[in-house]
Formats: sequence, C-alpha cells, structure tokens
Amino acid sequence: MNKIYEKSIGFRLMKKVVIALFSIFYRRITLFGTENIPSNEGPVIFAPVHQNALMDALSVHCIFSGPIVFMMRGDAFSNHAMSRLLRYMKIMPIFRHKDGRPQLIQDKECINTAAEGLTMGRCIALMPEGNQKEQKRLRTLGKGIFRIGFQAQKELGEKAEVTIIPIGLDFENYDRTGSRLIIQIGRPLYFSPLGKLYEQNQAAAFCKMKEQLTIALHRLIIDIRNERSYKSYYLATLLATEEMIKKKKIKGTDEVRFAFRKMIAERFPETDDADVPVDLRPFVEQANKLLKLESDPDKAFVMNKGLSIFELTRGVAYLPFIIPSILFNGLPYFLIRGWAFGKFKNNGFIASATFIGDTILFPLYWTILFVIFSTISDPMRSAFFFLLLSPLLAILSIRVLHLYEDIFLKMKFRLSNARSGRASHL
Repeated sequence: MNKIYEKSIGFRLMKKVVIALFSIFYRRITLFGTENIPSNEGPVIFAPVHQNALMDALSVHCIFSGPIVFMMRGDAFSNHAMSRLLRYMKIMPIFRHKDGRPQLIQDKECINTAAEGLTMGRCIALMPEGNQKEQKRLRTLGKGIFRIGFQAQKELGEKAEVTIIPIGLDFENYDRTGSRLIIQIGRPLYFSPLGKLYEQNQAAAFCKMKEQLTIALHRLIIDIRNERSYKSYYLATLLATEEMIKKKKIKGTDEVRFAFRKMIAERFPETDDADVPVDLRPFVEQANKLLKLESDPDKAFVMNKGLSIFELTRGVAYLPFIIPSILFNGLPYFLIRGWAFGKFKNNGFIASATFIGDTILFPLYWTILFVIFSTISDPMRSAFFFLLLSPLLAILSIRVLHLYEDIFLKMKFRLSNARSGRASHL
C-alpha cells in the first residue's frame, strides 16, 4: 500500500482545524444534495468543478469527513520540500501531455497509485477540468479521471462499484472573505455499466463517461457558455435575477437566487450576441454600461444596488469599532491582502493565498500581541481576555471593511450618475 493512503492522526487533526477555519472564511456555506454524500469510504472519486484553486479542494473536504487523497497538477511537485509537504497533505501529482514524455511515464505510476487506492476502498478527488479559471462556466473535461476509474473497476470486477460524485460550486465572490458559498452534490455515476464497452473500446468508454459527467456537472452549476461576452452575461444574470425576485415578491434565499441565475444563464447564446433573448437585452445593455465604470462584475452589481439609509446607519454605528479593529487586526489584514492582490492576477489564487495567509499570520500576530500584553498588563487575565477577543474582532473588522467598501462603490456610482446628468443638461 502506498504511504499516501495510510491514516494519520496528525492529518486528521489538521483537517478538522482547516475545515473549521474554512467555515469561518465564508459567511455562509449552503449544501444541497447531501443525501448523495457517501456514508462510508470508497471506492469513490469526488469530481468538483475547478474555479477557485485551493478553495475547491477544501469545499470537498468540507462535505466529507473521511480521508481523501487529492490529485494536483504535477509541476507543483518540482520543489522537493513542497513535494514532501503536499504528499503529507494527501495530495499526489498528475501530469499532462504538455508536461513532456518523462512526466508522462511518472503519470502512469500516479494513475496506478490512484487506482490502487480505489481498489482498497479509499476516496480520491480530481478536478476533471484540469486547470482552473474564476468563471461560472464548465470547461472541457480531461480523461485522467476516467482512466483511473475504469482501471480500478477492472481490477475490482464485481467486488465493488467505483463511483464518481460530481460536485458543483457557486462562489458569491471569488476573492472576498465573508462571502457565500453553495456546494451542490450530484447523484453518483458508475463505471461498471460501461465495463464491457471499456474492454472492447477504451476511447468509446471514456467518451461515454465524459458525456455523463459533463451533463451532471452542468446541472450543478451556473454555466455561462459564451466566453467572449462572459462578463456582460454574468452581470446581466445577476441583474435579471434581482428583478425577477422583486416582481414575483418572493424571498431571495440562496437556493432561490441560484435557481433563477442558472435558468437565466442557460438562455444566453453560446456564440452570437445577436441571439440574446429580447427580454434579457435591457439587462445586457445595463450590464455593459456598469462594466464601463467598474470592470469587476461582482463589484459592478453591488454598485448598482443603491445606497440605503439602513446601510448608512450601519456604517455610522460601526465607526467606534474601526480603531480597535485596525489596532488588533489591521496589520495582518492589509499585509496579506496587499501581497495577495499584488502577487496574483487570478482571483482564484487570491482567495487561496488570502486563506493561507490568514491561517498563518493572524494567530502569529495575536500571539505576539498576547506576549506584549501579558508583560505589561496586570492582572494576567486581561491578556487572556484580549486573546479571546481578537478573533471576534477580526471577523467583525472584515465585515465592517466590506461594508465601507460597498458604501464607497455605491457613492461612486451615484456621483457618476450625477455628473452624467449634469453633462446631459449642458
């Protein structure tokens, strides 16, 4: 048995801590299809969409308490120290054709190791799209996941069924701490019904399974197929959803919003913008105007919502918390986000870098402040009180900063409208 499948107490404890922090990082995590989560271990392959780097993997760990071995692109293992760390975290490499022939030889060994884990009743996870992109769009699936699954099923025969669990993810905002996340767990797909076809024609079996998984993942996500007009259609989807909720006078829960957004997104054309449905054209036009002021669709959507008295009141009420929030949490917060936004242009990696940075730097910073407070405070319990209060202040301060960011965006939009209104009168 490969060492990566050995159960480790250290890894189990680390997973519990990381998942607890992951649950704090997102304001709300909503699960659908929990009845499809396996009640015990494998042979199971978890197949999530890949939109948000590390956060996609943690979403799978979030829904399944058992051990999962992940497969990750092979170039991340080029550094020896990093390779050891990743393997300790139950992550092993998978290589692609563009990595070159020597890596493809290693890839065969990795696929054999993954199939071995499934035959032992373990769970593995693999992002079938291969690479990640921060868009609500399903990309072409690779065949690595099917090679592993069919190989394991062939070795198992009738002893057990290898299953794929498709997982759809919907991030409210790819890079913002405190946003919402929806995880959709799809019905299992089985390799055994295609066993005979695999023996006769492997390519045909891969193609059939790929078609099934593509359809399953499409059902679980918002899938905007037009890449060229992606930003316009995505923002138009958000705008149209809010209008529909308003007209129908229904409560805009996460489930309702997701259903409306999915339905609207599927009505947009894959190629020709001229085929946009007539009732959605005003939303596309509005989206294009907003994107001229703010290129980020999520920020443009917030900007368009309008500034309410309640929001301004909250902004004023939170003012007393600004100074203690910045004092106790400002340094790590701005250091981490300044580094992440400066280092990564890809929003998916920004969230991952922010999460890792928060996990390491915030506790370190609080420990340093605790040591300082414990040397100057009397009695000692005030230092312990500070240590307990700091995480709560961190969560509050992030919410406050986001509130002020939203207020700023909305005021910017109102000022822009006021200027354009004055210009039209001249």
